[in-house]
Amino acid sequence: MAFDLNKYLKEYVIRGGKVQFPMYLPDATRAVTRSVDSSDLEIIGIEAVVINTYHLMSTPGTTVIEQAGGVKQFMHWNGLAVSDSGGFQILSLIYETSLSGQIKDEGVIFYQKGKKREINSNSICVEPRYYDLP
Repeated sequence: MAFDLNKYLKEYVIRGGKVQFPMYLPDATRAVTRSVDSSDLEIIGIEAVVINTYHLMSTPGTTVIEQAGGVKQFMHWNGLAVSDSGGFQILSLIYETSLSGQIKDEGVIFYQKGKKREINSNSICVEPRYYDLP
């Protein structure tokens, strides 16, 4: 019996744009893919990339991203940008050394480049954002 890939392919409409799953998502952790730029990804048909909120907060920083008009404008990307929260990186940082921060019932306290950051339900909330596809 031959493998039939078509039975696994699913097409979804997200904000008016069609994307097909499963799909390959290149790593653009800091809003940059290594060795290629956003136009190269579009030329070869890549529909989405994965970014990491923690790393973007660290470098280049939220101010730079906001000044650019958002992460998609910063990276000159028209496709889907799927975000990993970065929670694992924060947990790993704290687990590596308790001097890096604390995990409490109320949230997380950690130090990034010498600056104290707190994430809890009272101070910050993750809000999903949906963008139109090309």
